[in-house]
This record gives sequence, structure tokens and C-alpha cells, in this order.
Amino acid sequence: MIAPRSKKQFQGMLIVAGLVFGIVTIDRLIYYNVNKEPAHIKTTAANLLRLHRQEWRGYPLLQHCLTQIKGNWTADEGKKATSADLVDAVNAKRSFANGLDQQIVKIRNIAISEESLKLGEQSEQLREYAEQRRRELDDEFQKRAIVSEQMLQRELQEKATQTEQQIQKYRNDVEAEQHLNLVNLQLRFLVVDLLAGQEGANEHRSKIQSQIEAIKDTINQKVVAERDLLNNQLIIYGRQRRAQVQAELDDLKLNFETELANDLTAFQVKIESDYNGWHENRIHELAKAITVRQEQKNQ
Repeated sequence: MIAPRSKKQFQGMLIVAGLVFGIVTIDRLIYYNVNKEPAHIKTTAANLLRLHRQEWRGYPLLQHCLTQIKGNWTADEGKKATSADLVDAVNAKRSFANGLDQQIVKIRNIAISEESLKLGEQSEQLREYAEQRRRELDDEFQKRAIVSEQMLQRELQEKATQTEQQIQKYRNDVEAEQHLNLVNLQLRFLVVDLLAGQEGANEHRSKIQSQIEAIKDTINQKVVAERDLLNNQLIIYGRQRRAQVQAELDDLKLNFETELANDLTAFQVKIESDYNGWHENRIHELAKAITVRQEQKNQ
């Protein structure tokens, strides 16, 4: 160590040593209190400054050093704060972008769910309409079938009555044809009764009686034959009319099936049109929502 040549040199060396000691001390204090608030540093620096009087010649230099050290520390902390803010900003932006991506995924999932629900609703509407329309047409068919059967029964009953009247008329006509013969035979029979007891009267009477019975049998046979004929005609007529009515009902059922198919087609076109309108509007809304989030994400 170089010895001081004078008192002034000695004092200067003390000043330099004090400055070095103070700077090193403050630097160590800052190092060991790096995680403390700036208030601690300010307090420590102030306490060091109070160790000397302001009249001391080294005080301005020491104060300048402390101010520079405090400024450097503040700048370093500012850099650290700025770096942390940048990291927080990046993380916040990344979190915001991830949130938007999740919203977009949810929107698309919602769109898929709504699409499935809408298609299911459309299918259910078509099924319910088909069942309702079929019930209506079946009820209408049953009503018409009952009416047709009732009308056919009345018609056949009237036809049977007419047949019976025809048979009775035929009997009357046949009896009218044989009436004169029967009257003659009955007169002859009375004459024979008047001649009762004479020879051959009984034989003659039996002969007349046989002729009368033969005429009655002929009348009955003709009536029976006519009845069988007319009854067979009635049966044939009933079968033909029933076949005609059944054919009409079959045509009616076929027409109802065609009507049902046309109604279902028209209803399906309607609900598909409604669905297409809903789908177009919904896709537009979802696309707009996704676009807004994409734009927010890219900002």
C-alpha cells in the first residue's frame, strides 16, 4: 500500500475507500434483497446516507452512486415486469384463442345435434301425418263399405220381394189357365154326387177326382219350377251385385291408397321445403357465429 504524502492525500484515500465500501455494501444489500419491494431498498439507502453528514465531501458522490444503482435496479425490474407482461399477454391471447376454438367446436357440435334433431322431428312429423291420414281414409272407407252393404241388402231384399210377387203372380196365372177345367170337373163331380147309388157312379166319381188332382199337381209343379227359376235368378243377381259392390269397394280402396300416397308426397315436399328454409337460415347463423370468432381469434 502506498503511504500518503500529506494529510490531504490521506483524506482523499479515506473518501475513495468510503465510496467503494458504500457502493459494495449497497450492491450486496440489493443482491440479497432482490425479491423485496423497492421501499426496502430506499430505506436501506437512506440509512446508509444518514451515516454521514451532508457536509461531508463524499456525500454528493455517494448519493450519485446510490441514485444510479437504484435507477439500474428500477430499469431491471421494469424489464422483468415488461417481460412478464409480455408472457402474460401471450398466454392470455393463447387462452382466448383456445376458448374461441372451443366455442367453434361447440357451435359445430350444436349444429350437428340440431341437424339430427330436426331430421328426427321431420321423420316423426311424416310418420304421424301418415298414421293420421291413413286412419281418416280407413274410417271413410269403412263408412262407405257399411253404406254399400246396407244398400245392397235393401236392394236384394226388394229383389226377393219382387221375386215372391212374381211367383205368386205366376201361380195365379197358371190357376187361371186351369180354372175353367177345374170348374167343369167340379160340376161333373157334383152331378156324380147327385147320381149316387147308380151303377158306375163311384167309378166315374173317382175318375173325376183324379183329373182334378192331376190339374192341381200340374199347377204346383209349374209354380215350383217357376219358383226355382226365379230364386236361382235372384241368387245369381245377388252374387253379381255383391261382386260389383266389392269391385267398387276395391276401386275405392285403391283410390284411397293413391290419395294417401299423393298426400304423403305433398306433405313430405312441404316439410322438406320448411326444413331447407330452416337449414339455410341456421347454416347462415352458424357460419356467421364461426366467422365472428375466427375474426376475433385473428385479431
